[in-house]
Amino acid sequence: MQQMKQMILTMGMILLLTTTASALSWAYAFVVYNGNVYEVTDEVVSVSEVDEQIGEVKSKPDDQTGDYYGDASNFYEIGTKYYEIKGTSKKEAIAIEDGNHQFKKAEFRHEAPIKSRIPYRSIMYGVFVIIIISFVYQWRRKINASKS
Repeated sequence: MQQMKQMILTMGMILLLTTTASALSWAYAFVVYNGNVYEVTDEVVSVSEVDEQIGEVKSKPDDQTGDYYGDASNFYEIGTKYYEIKGTSKKEAIAIEDGNHQFKKAEFRHEAPIKSRIPYRSIMYGVFVIIIISFVYQWRRKINASKS
């Protein structure tokens, strides 16, 4: 009986610690390149100003947490290419392929936050399941021992 109370208390604490799911609404379209976040503007970059390709979108942010890793974008699809702009430092701005050989200017806003790639939420749920299974196993063992 004591173990059952502990199990219920543990489940309650874990449920209180979890967050509810909600989708984020992004303030602006952005791309991440080389650890920096760039806001994509409406300013068109002419083809003559576009220099060599420097990267591409490789991942999308998580709509629930906002976490993103590496070269990511909340607006552009994976595979969208980044280019250097002639005469402009990559720290200041880059060009983003916007379809049909059109390019938009993306201006530096801030450095991307350093985040670990460890999926903490998945680990937390895994530990929770293991705890529940452990309690149920011990409880059943105790019942079977009392019947003997």
